[in-house]
Amino acid sequence: MVRETSLSVNDFIYPLFVVEGKGVKNEIASMPGVYQMSIDEILKECEEIVNRHKIDHFIWHTKPKKIALAVTH
Repeated sequence: MVRETSLSVNDFIYPLFVVEGKGVKNEIASMPGVYQMSIDEILKECEEIVNRHKIDHFIWHTKPKKIALAVTH
């Protein structure tokens, strides 16, 4: 028997790329619609993602220098 695959927005992980600074939101050329963002912009994005799409899983990518993050919702 063959079973259909069903995907919903709950099955996806939204990639967020963190960079140092404030007010930074730079599109990644090889990934249209995906941005490198400073923490202040990431927090705005997270709030919108959680509220609009009910996504609650995030992947954090940073440069080797450590950046401390605290995100709650």
